[in-house]
Amino acid sequence: MMILNQFQLELVFSFIFWWVIFLSILGLIFIIYKAAMYSLKRFVGKFKLAPNVTNGIRFILRLIMVLVGFSTFASMSSDLIPGGIPGEVTVIITAAISTVFALSATSVIQNFIAGIYIILTRPFNVGDLVQINQFEGIVDEISLNHTKIRLRSGGHYYISNQTIINSKITNFTLPINEQLGVQEHIRHLKDELISREITRYAMTIELPKAAPEWTKRVLAEVADQFNVVLSQPVQFITTAYLHKVIVSVIIVSEDPELVLKQKDSIVEAVYMRLFK
Repeated sequence: MMILNQFQLELVFSFIFWWVIFLSILGLIFIIYKAAMYSLKRFVGKFKLAPNVTNGIRFILRLIMVLVGFSTFASMSSDLIPGGIPGEVTVIITAAISTVFALSATSVIQNFIAGIYIILTRPFNVGDLVQINQFEGIVDEISLNHTKIRLRSGGHYYISNQTIINSKITNFTLPINEQLGVQEHIRHLKDELISREITRYAMTIELPKAAPEWTKRVLAEVADQFNVVLSQPVQFITTAYLHKVIVSVIIVSEDPELVLKQKDSIVEAVYMRLFK
């Protein structure tokens, strides 16, 4: 009887010892998790990541901690629980955690990769006037997860970087040498002028086929009206058809904000003068 009690006592002490080891490992995992969260907070403050990206990273870190904790428990289960955890149960739980981790990490990782691609290839920069699908505005922010576009209304639209790389992008703001090429008439310009950026925006409007001279006069008056606001004259290129006239409107300015604000006003001025 005494031998049995002594054996049971040694077994209890063994379980206590291994539980202390296991809890110590869990404590270390928790400290590492807290340190990772603190580093993430500083990283978010430095690079201004979007809240959904931050939450996604936090969730992934928690899943990693759970996976490490469970793996530790599974490997020590024979010392912590009589008989240990059946191998089938361990495989099922590990597979479930791994699947959740993979699904949750996919979108975050894809956006990160897309963000790095956009930063490296630079299809546009902050301050450029762009059109991404049907959204048109000024680029206010480019992060690893999303790009923030300021619309003409003043509101902001957030587009995920993964969506952007699969979208049609039109950048109206480019260096002068890219806008004009190396044509003879700009070769005399100084290097500092050629290195500057301008925004060249083109759109078309449809007008009824009225008196050609009257239409020409209206377009000239609108061009003169907006020459005061814009750094370059507004250009109108007309193409006459049987019952209508298609007018290509080209707006050039060093300030993309002006182009975004004035483009609709130019169209409105044409129609108001033509039909007054």
